[in-house]
Amino acid sequence: MKSFVFLCVLASVALVNADLGRLYRQREMEALELAKEKLRSGNMIGVTRWSEKAEHFEFKQRLDHFNAAESRTFQQSYWVNRAYWDQATGPVFLYIGGEGPLSGAAIEAPGEIAELAAQYKALLVAVEHRYYGQSLPFADFNTENMQYLSSMQALEDIKSFWSFFNEQEKIDAEKQPWISVGGSYPGSLSAWLRLKYPNVVSGALASSAPVHAKADFFEYDQVVRQSLEDFSSQCAGSIKTSMQLVDAYLSAAQNLESLYSQFGCGKSIEDPTAFAYVIADAVSFAIQYTQSSTPGKFTYKIRDQLCSNVTASPTIETLAQFVSWLHVAMGTTCKDQNMESILDTSVSLGAARPWFYQSCTEFGYFQTAPKENSLRSSRVDLKWHIDLCTKAFNTLSADSITALIAATNSRYGSTHIHGSNIVFSNGSLDPWKSLSITSYSDVMSKTVLPYVIKGTSHCGDLHGSTSSDGESLVALRKLTAQHFALWLNKGEHTREFERTGTFLQ
Repeated sequence: MKSFVFLCVLASVALVNADLGRLYRQREMEALELAKEKLRSGNMIGVTRWSEKAEHFEFKQRLDHFNAAESRTFQQSYWVNRAYWDQATGPVFLYIGGEGPLSGAAIEAPGEIAELAAQYKALLVAVEHRYYGQSLPFADFNTENMQYLSSMQALEDIKSFWSFFNEQEKIDAEKQPWISVGGSYPGSLSAWLRLKYPNVVSGALASSAPVHAKADFFEYDQVVRQSLEDFSSQCAGSIKTSMQLVDAYLSAAQNLESLYSQFGCGKSIEDPTAFAYVIADAVSFAIQYTQSSTPGKFTYKIRDQLCSNVTASPTIETLAQFVSWLHVAMGTTCKDQNMESILDTSVSLGAARPWFYQSCTEFGYFQTAPKENSLRSSRVDLKWHIDLCTKAFNTLSADSITALIAATNSRYGSTHIHGSNIVFSNGSLDPWKSLSITSYSDVMSKTVLPYVIKGTSHCGDLHGSTSSDGESLVALRKLTAQHFALWLNKGEHTREFERTGTFLQ
């Protein structure tokens, strides 16, 4: 969340609450496109050939699907990759965009969706989410203009696009079924699309999908801490010690600019809590995105860098060295990560404000400090987030935010979703698994199938296959392909079939 859940394009805050995640995904996408250009004549595990470059198009989308009197429209971007498609009989695999800009890289090799398309001779389509990237209904993100941004409108966008595209391409959806794929927030959209419109998609892959809306998301920090402790208990303890020293400095409220400068922030941040959030976001980033399998790009071992910095000497200085190193590695600054940037309504600032609006009006996902053993400052609490919501969007109040988040769980079913033919995949290291479906429930259909992939993090299964993939990830990909085959033939996998898997936690 403000840290944005990578369109998991291969990697959409969303799911992280910080700009750092959004900027990471943007740089991943740029590196991914560059690598594909250089390696297009090469070879990749599981892909019979490198895909052609996806084509970009736009279509006219309704601004408000729930008000017949509203006639305004906007141009919504989508991409098409025909490299693998058997036009007569091939299915359609839909990649759903989320809280950030999308590009054709989402449906080009390498990537799981391209591997599956090669296997099943599918047409690949990716649709950008309204209010992100190029799909902007307005030239300003003021509060009044934000009212048409919601997951409900986004699902209607996809339904509308489905009808438009089938007619344009002369696709018989009965004979050439659609399957949706998404990671992080788009993973939730993928599951909810199957839930609400089973006639549109025959099945859904929901990777790292936080389907449970929650305001006080303290569990995020707990998973970060546990992951660090499993790696090195000394590292987790050293981070806590360093953060306590920072907290003491902030509480003294003297010469704060000197403290900020140590972290490379200088005068770009004024609010001490926003500063504490920058540090917390950098630490959590080390877990959520500690692995990257994008070819041609530096493989981040961010967790290792963090622990090597602070373990030897748990001080403000060593923590500052890590944060500064991460800024350089990502090409970011403290200003980029300042949560208060969401107060600026300029569309030129990108996804930060729209995603925070969705957080305030639908999901929460506010990453707060747990009451015990927190790695982040206790300043980063729920009240700070709620106050920022009401400051940024003057139509909201603390009570209305609580009610809106509860309405989301009521609308979609939270972790007790009543849909069918949905695979939920989550990495064992991913903090977002706390809000996803990771175990069976008697309330759910037997064809809602949760998996936890040992040793992977956020959206790890959506990357392309590599020779270094762990046994758990390889097994999950094989089962995913089997699910797709059954869905395409109008069948259903049940839990009895799935229990043959040995990689569940």
